[in-house]
Amino acid sequence: MMRRRAVVGALVLFAAGCSRPAEEKAASPQPPATGPIHAPDGALQPVVRPPGKGLDAGALQRIRRRELYLQGLISAGGSAAPTLAAAYGELGRVYYAFGLPESAIPCYANAARLQPSSFEWPYLLARALWRGDKGDEAIAALGQALALQPQDLPALVLLGDIQRAMGRVEPARQAYERAVAVSSRCAPALYGLGEIAVLEGNFRRAVEMFEAALRVQPEASRVHYPLSLAYGRLGNTAQAQRHLGLRGDVDPALADPLYDAVLRLNPVTYARRGQDALQAGNLAQALQLLGPAAEALPEDPEIRMHLGAALARSGNFEGALEQYRTAVRLQPTNPRAHYNLGTTLTSLRRDDEAVVALRRAIELHPEFPQALFNLGQAMRRLGRDAEALPLLDQTLKLSPTHEPGRLARARVLARLGRCREAVAGIEEGVTILPQSRPLKSGLARLLAACTAEGTADPARALRLAEQVFADEGSADNAANVAFVQAARGQWKEAVLWQRRALELLPEGQQADAGPLTAQLEGYQAGKLEFEW
Repeated sequence: MMRRRAVVGALVLFAAGCSRPAEEKAASPQPPATGPIHAPDGALQPVVRPPGKGLDAGALQRIRRRELYLQGLISAGGSAAPTLAAAYGELGRVYYAFGLPESAIPCYANAARLQPSSFEWPYLLARALWRGDKGDEAIAALGQALALQPQDLPALVLLGDIQRAMGRVEPARQAYERAVAVSSRCAPALYGLGEIAVLEGNFRRAVEMFEAALRVQPEASRVHYPLSLAYGRLGNTAQAQRHLGLRGDVDPALADPLYDAVLRLNPVTYARRGQDALQAGNLAQALQLLGPAAEALPEDPEIRMHLGAALARSGNFEGALEQYRTAVRLQPTNPRAHYNLGTTLTSLRRDDEAVVALRRAIELHPEFPQALFNLGQAMRRLGRDAEALPLLDQTLKLSPTHEPGRLARARVLARLGRCREAVAGIEEGVTILPQSRPLKSGLARLLAACTAEGTADPARALRLAEQVFADEGSADNAANVAFVQAARGQWKEAVLWQRRALELLPEGQQADAGPLTAQLEGYQAGKLEFEW
């Protein structure tokens, strides 16, 4: 069965508690939660109460409260159809949110019958039917919904998805084309049209649709894989390889407030979806999901740490810091919580505070290579090289392939004037990881500029730097050749290579131009200034 497409809704925080509306409190009587809920109108479907097995106490309480409210309205009699429709619909929402789509189906069906002018009930009914693998019935419900709102994008995309999953190419195409007619920026519909074009062997059309979807949502990394295959079938090997390297797990997404409001009723599901979005690299969606989940489950340290990670990766380090501090408070013996707190503090260059948090992480988990490395780096930045060195030694003992650890250890040794040990450590790393360009570049710098103990070898340094640039002609590698040339006193060559580094800077990384320009000015003046 085709995977259900992710949807992104508006950011709405969960309330700490759920109070019922006034009419709900007034409903009576409240019979025991046993047996099906029958309406006196024979046209309505009975609602069979699920046993609640596998549900936690809080979820079961919310379900039973909604059941009692609906039963109370029915028993009291005289309720207006919209009121009864809302009660059925709200019970359906809760059932669906807590993984009970079969129980939700009669609720939504009854709500749609009682309130035939409402779009949301047949739409949510279609969602529940599709989740219950009842494709034809879901299509019929979507027909009812779209008769009320013909231009609703989530309903059109869902219709296309269901039709395509059931092998009905032409109805799927029609649904997606209707969506694109409503909005040419509907990425899920563009993606669906691309998939249909692939099925039909129309690879030029597939490329057109997939590229259009990516222009709208560049973060939709799942599109890259079928796009790569389409380019391959057209014989465009370069583009096929490029998009193959960019493939990922982020689906084209579409705002769907009605469906998202249902999912928000279950914060655990919301948190799980947020964690999946974070893992897939979809930071915007991760934040939209994990924020409300943390509001709903404020005492869950795992949600706090995932939210902190999403905030940190989005550049909001102060926000991440708040979440990690909360996680440490909630679970003070969790080494990852202390590690995340310390690592965020290092990102803010608050190294003195970071040292405290990272030391605690290591006390709780002595064989934690990344915590040891980050603590070593903090010590190095604080100028405490003698304390940094054993931490970096321990990092490499636990993880010999830790490239940043090897490079940091070599810098500390070089700063201490122990060039022979610095070179030997990087040489050992190159033996373990012969394809490592960062280690080869680091070795070139050491051989060029670490002159104590007679270890300098400028000719070999230049060969290494040029080899790395030939393998991967990046701005960093060009700047490394310039550094080696400057260390050799070849200022004219250093200037040429530094200018080349500036030319190779990718778009969007112009912030790196400042340091490169400052180095260029130094080379033009015949000066090489650097710190290990």
